[in-house]
Amino acid sequence: MNVSQNEVTDQEMQRMFPSIQRGGHWSPTDCRPTHKLAILIPFRGRHAHLHVLLPNLIPMLMRQRLDFTIFVIEQVTRASRLIYDWLLGGVIGFTKGQYEMVNGYSNLYFGWGGEDDDMYDR
Repeated sequence: MNVSQNEVTDQEMQRMFPSIQRGGHWSPTDCRPTHKLAILIPFRGRHAHLHVLLPNLIPMLMRQRLDFTIFVIEQVTRASRLIYDWLLGGVIGFTKGQYEMVNGYSNLYFGWGGEDDDMYDR
């Protein structure tokens, strides 16, 4: 899979994906999808990241002929203290080389917790 790290504008996104409906929904017209997918993207003011992610994610989902909706969820900043001085988690983007260099995620974690700390240590 070729991944573009180029940021696109809102207008370019509309030209690239005219079949995406308002609200982020798409469904193939040439078949009846057997699966529906909702993708939740936590977002807090990083337009450049979002405008790199979506042009790579949308074609991949379309090729799989999925009925999907992408929800971009605006995060609200709260005055709270984190238990870490650093934080790695949520949605993380790696190049293929970076992912290979850290040998991917460990298979030793199940459920919630620990895998992000492990990745940070790598």
